[in-house]
Amino acid sequence: MKKVRGKLYLHRSAIQELDENLQSQFEEASVLLPNEFEWNILRFDLKSYQISFLKYADFESDPHPSLIDSITTHVATRRIKHWFASSINPPILHRKETFIMNNDPNFYRFHRLTLQEEEAGLLDPRISHKIGFKKQWEELLESKNLQIINHQLVPPVN
Repeated sequence: MKKVRGKLYLHRSAIQELDENLQSQFEEASVLLPNEFEWNILRFDLKSYQISFLKYADFESDPHPSLIDSITTHVATRRIKHWFASSINPPILHRKETFIMNNDPNFYRFHRLTLQEEEAGLLDPRISHKIGFKKQWEELLESKNLQIINHQLVPPVN
């Protein structure tokens, strides 16, 4: 589970790790979703008690998947807000291993990439505002003359 600025994020495969209170909130919120809605990341806003069901494209295969769809639920009011990705510069994920359990088959592969990105200075907190969106992330990789292939950080192939 990943905690950032009062929000808790986790992959759907880690739901069983929620404490009883959050598990209950999740169950209440999930009944508000349309039946056909697919999601892979859950976000709890621990201050406002909103729960968002996020759909990231190709979570397992894309090193930094883009947000393509989300529904935010307000359990107390039973309202939902649906957001569709229409941006050419969508939000992306980093440190994917923090969303899954450490016994997940993908954990090592995701974690190895994070370590490589840290070593290359790509995840420096001083530039964190520049890496949360696809375009800025791609520009940063290009400026460092790097690319990602199969969850490995490598210099470009000529």
